[in-house]
Parts: sequence; structure tokens; C-alpha cells
Amino acid sequence: MMLGVRLFLVGLVLAAATPAVAQDNLEKGKSPQQLFNTNCAICHRSPQGLGAALGSRTLPGFLTQHYTTSKTAADTLARYLASLNQRDRATRPQRTRAKRPGKRKTD
Repeated sequence: MMLGVRLFLVGLVLAAATPAVAQDNLEKGKSPQQLFNTNCAICHRSPQGLGAALGSRTLPGFLTQHYTTSKTAADTLARYLASLNQRDRATRPQRTRAKRPGKRKTD
């Protein structure tokens, strides 16, 4: 009887682990653009600007927790988004602050 229960539990654990492995294989070998199209494009039209607020250190963890099925896919996607953000910053003209008219001190 105990052997049957143990076999059942082992089978249950293996069955539960199988979908995660299968999902990881779906992302394996995809380019960053393909990962974006698969995981992000449903809600985000463009990858530009995504992840800029989180930063390069926290973005992979965020993606792993919420959007991808593997750390490898999250790291790949995070590097892709960071490279786009860097390119955007480099090509964006610098804005200068306009001086506000204010009261001048008179001596």
C-alpha cells in the first residue's frame, strides 16, 4: 500500500514539473525580438522605453517573476530592452531647461 502511495506522489511531482520544462523549451533559441513579440507585444506596441524605470539590475528578476518562464529568457529580454533604451538616450537631443521668469532682487 505504501509503495502505491509513493509511486503516486512521484508521478504527481513529475507531472507538475513537466509543463514548466515544456514552457521553457518554447522560449529556447528565440531572438530577443521574438521573445518580445511572444511575451510583451500583446500589451505593448513597442519595446522602446519599457523597463527604463526598473533599471538593468532589477528588470531580469521582474521579467522572470511576471512574464517569462526562465531566467535565461528574462536576461535576454532585459538586455534587449536595455540596449534599446541606451540607443534612444544616445540619439535623443538633450533638452535644456527654460529659465523661468522670476522676480529679480533689486539693491
